[in-house]
Amino acid sequence: MRSVEALFLRYHDDLLAWVGVRYGHDLAEDVVATVFLKLLRGHLPDPERDPWPWLRTIARNAAIDHLRARASLVPLDDNADAPVT
Repeated sequence: MRSVEALFLRYHDDLLAWVGVRYGHDLAEDVVATVFLKLLRGHLPDPERDPWPWLRTIARNAAIDHLRARASLVPLDDNADAPVT
């Protein structure tokens, strides 16, 4: 069985680059952190299979979740308190 530490050391930088290219470098750190938090919570890939496709799928889903959350934020209007004329 692979340890979370071994997966982190082996795949962190590759996953960070993969996410950055596809979804933006500003999102990459948060997405990769989400992936490894899932690993720490026990969501581990099948030890008999290559973990890279599994990690990419988790990262893709996390990126989509982050992008949806961003899109649902309502920007504050700087003029919201200005009197209506």
